[in-house]
Amino acid sequence: MYAAFLSGLTAIQPGGDRGISQKLKLRSEAVDWRQVDDEIVVLIKDSSTYVAVNSAGAVIWPALAEGATRDDLVALLQERFGIDAGRAATDADAFVAALAEQNLLVETI
Repeated sequence: MYAAFLSGLTAIQPGGDRGISQKLKLRSEAVDWRQVDDEIVVLIKDSSTYVAVNSAGAVIWPALAEGATRDDLVALLQERFGIDAGRAATDADAFVAALAEQNLLVETI
């Protein structure tokens, strides 16, 4: 239903624990993006690659654009899709890992 967040990006297992108050934010200089219906279309500038983020990824993408904690992302997925915290955490971690693999995130305080 919503497990494949990114078309064209491969999810990896997240590396290391992040503090609850640690915020992740999209590197605005690395991407241009637009919302189209329930999807996010992204241009990764370094590789000139377009990717599509599906509706589940589109729920948390705007939060990452502003800066969000892992708990924020999990709560957004739970609220939107009515899933349990464990499933939401797994999905959020996979999405974040895929973005991190592409060097699209920074950690902020």
